[in-house]
Amino acid sequence: RFQELVRQLQGSPAYEDRIPKLFYRGYAHAVDYAVRSPGDRSLPVLHRLGPTTWTRLPRTRLALISALHPEDVDAAVQGPLGAAKGSPSDGGSRPGPAARQCEASETGVVGTSGLEELARLGKVYEVNTSVLPQSHAQYKFVFYESRGVCKAWFWHLGSTVLKQQAPVLAYGDEGLLAGHHYIPVAEDLGDLVAAVRHGQLQDPKLYETVARQGQSWAQEALGPGVAFAYLHSLVQGIAELSAPVAGDS
Repeated sequence: RFQELVRQLQGSPAYEDRIPKLFYRGYAHAVDYAVRSPGDRSLPVLHRLGPTTWTRLPRTRLALISALHPEDVDAAVQGPLGAAKGSPSDGGSRPGPAARQCEASETGVVGTSGLEELARLGKVYEVNTSVLPQSHAQYKFVFYESRGVCKAWFWHLGSTVLKQQAPVLAYGDEGLLAGHHYIPVAEDLGDLVAAVRHGQLQDPKLYETVARQGQSWAQEALGPGVAFAYLHSLVQGIAELSAPVAGDS
């Protein structure tokens, strides 16, 4: 049923009629890998969602960027159980002192997990709408978190995918080419707003071409038959590794 809905939404609305913003909805993990600055080759480190770490976690950082740049990014997170309540809004609130402090120093806010501040800004929601394709299809740009599960339907919808760069690959990522199937953004999202504005103002035709090429790639590389073949080869490989070696007793 979900795949049928995605198929119905392909190319609708037309790319030129979509909202020229980046859209994202996702769950704010209580524990996640902290983003690293460009050039940082250290191993990714897990952090809890806490007072001094929330701006370093990719999803809550993205929501904060949205609060600071509502004209470019529409992003919100669903908090863990017991998180602050709120609902996404399109720029109805101005970033408060805590958000401005994070923008300036990125040291976090003492005494808050960050979700309270995001909720005050309308960037925390309760109902999990993170996988509704009809919401994503209304926007020209969508955000792909590289450490998340591969969301092939992002490409099927025909929006331009802005993909976070990271050293790990999800299933299906291997055939993707930066600048051809997606627009790359830094792991720490430092160039995200600039990338969105480039698609809005400087080279919208390039971004539309990337969206079309990404959609064609998804239709060819991520169809049901390809997924079945992948699972079949995976099971075969596990069977071969599990098979007894000749001479073993």
